[in-house]
Amino acid sequence: MLSRVELSERMGFTVAAMTNIVRSLLSDGFIEEAGSSGNTGGKPRTLLRIKGDSAYAVGVSVDLESMSFVLVNLAGDVVDTLPTRASPQGDETLAAEIARGVDDLLERTEVPRDRVIGVGIAGQGPHGRSATGRASAGPYADQWLDDEVGHLVTRGLDLPVLIQNDANAVAAGEFSLSLDARTSGNFACVYLGESGLGSGIFTDGQLLLGSNSYAGAIAHLSIDVDGPECFCGSRGCLELYSAPRSIIEAVRAHDEDAADDAIGVAASGPVTMSDVARVYSAARSGHPYAAELVSDIARYVASASATMATLLDLNLIVFSGDGFLGIEELCLTAARDVAGRFMEVGARPGFAVRMSQLGPGNVAAAVGAAVGALEALPMQVPPLIAASGGA
Repeated sequence: MLSRVELSERMGFTVAAMTNIVRSLLSDGFIEEAGSSGNTGGKPRTLLRIKGDSAYAVGVSVDLESMSFVLVNLAGDVVDTLPTRASPQGDETLAAEIARGVDDLLERTEVPRDRVIGVGIAGQGPHGRSATGRASAGPYADQWLDDEVGHLVTRGLDLPVLIQNDANAVAAGEFSLSLDARTSGNFACVYLGESGLGSGIFTDGQLLLGSNSYAGAIAHLSIDVDGPECFCGSRGCLELYSAPRSIIEAVRAHDEDAADDAIGVAASGPVTMSDVARVYSAARSGHPYAAELVSDIARYVASASATMATLLDLNLIVFSGDGFLGIEELCLTAARDVAGRFMEVGARPGFAVRMSQLGPGNVAAAVGAAVGALEALPMQVPPLIAASGGA
């Protein structure tokens, strides 16, 4: 809760301008008075807070295998979620399933549709404007979230839709709702989803996109210049060692060569997160190959994260995505070990590292997408969310 004076200071407006804005927001029911600041030697200041139930947005995270749905109110609070749903292929089928999930969530929560600002959808892809035109999907982009999906969902729901990159959505959501991320202004979210790795980066309080909206492609940091060729043209990319597809390909080769010590993933067919979870479980149970493989994954992700923190002078790294589920502590420990060595040597500051505070796994991307919709779609109230200090 903040007063008009505090809001004007944080947002760079004059008190008179802030008073007019507040009057309008009070009239529209987006904020409400919440008592006073008490006796501070002068006239008590009336405190203001966001009226959470005045508006909502639905967030959807689309990945290779699954979709997550969340309803977020204007204050950035998660009101409700749906159980994870399958993610179908094809723009029309995918859009229809997204629209159906949004309808089901609104019916379940009994939130009036006229209070829903719009829908934020997060998934694989740059989803930004570039000078060179529309970005194309890479060879491993099995569930590329095309702009056409957004147009189809808009028509199906009669609601505005904002398409976002999943890692960027988490980073932007963290910046809006997490005090340490907003205070830092220089941090990155490393997102390990079903489709692979990405990162969303904030520098000096601004989301970093780059000339083609591909900034943050941590998957293609080379961790071995003599390693195998990557489809991107480089060698030894992080993608080839730590993405779910690469993990399962390695385990399949192991299981074929060591039948007596097999981990038991599917011998062929699409990579599934249930197989990835089986590998992680085997590692926790002490299976030698699985334990070594997962330990390497944690070290590789930690090394790449530290490289990014050094290159961009970041002081916070946030991990998120279904690919971290079950190995959170291992990855955090590996990254903290690197940060600790930075501090011990003293050549550069260390960095903090934690899991996303927006939600578990891919849910964080759905929450970030909803917050992004609240901030970007027609009703221009979002600065108050940021100014309130977050969650």
